[in-house]
Amino acid sequence: MFVFAPPPAEPYAATVERKGNPNPDRDWGEVRTKARSGRYRYLTAHWAATEARFRRHFKPLKGDPADFIDMEDKLIAITQDDVIKRRFLDESHRAYVPDFGCTIEVDDDKGGTKHLIASRQVVLFCVERRRAWRMLQSKAGIENPDYKAQRATLERWDTDHPEGGPADHAALRAIFDEELDALLPKKKTPAPVA
Repeated sequence: MFVFAPPPAEPYAATVERKGNPNPDRDWGEVRTKARSGRYRYLTAHWAATEARFRRHFKPLKGDPADFIDMEDKLIAITQDDVIKRRFLDESHRAYVPDFGCTIEVDDDKGGTKHLIASRQVVLFCVERRRAWRMLQSKAGIENPDYKAQRATLERWDTDHPEGGPADHAALRAIFDEELDALLPKKKTPAPVA
């Protein structure tokens, strides 16, 4: 959520108010629910799964979630440029998105969670919404560490795999986590009391 308030300032970044956003510097907000222990990233796909108009884009997962690609991991491997250049349809490219091949975990009506598989269009929808969010952040002068980590990850991956080939999503996630860890401020440990 951004509010544009031009009167008090001259630079564009100073005219953007971002107080209402739960995680204004990152790609996705984080939420906590009773059904999960800890926090999780709330992707556009989580929201879409709650909307009746997107119902045909989700199916219940039948089988082992390990047989599918976690949507967060897939989103590391694909950029808006991959969408524009239609690399998401090339099975030999890291950006390939199989239709109903990505999974997300959502809360169910019984206080637990369930896994859903999502259509290719939902994955591309997440990529497009992430791009729009990153553009707003850049206009507000925000440096998004997720964006920097993704760029560095894909640069490393593409350099190490010049021949292309499908993505190893676990390896991409490990590189991304390493790059992100280097960008995020370290939490300070309080000094022991004497």
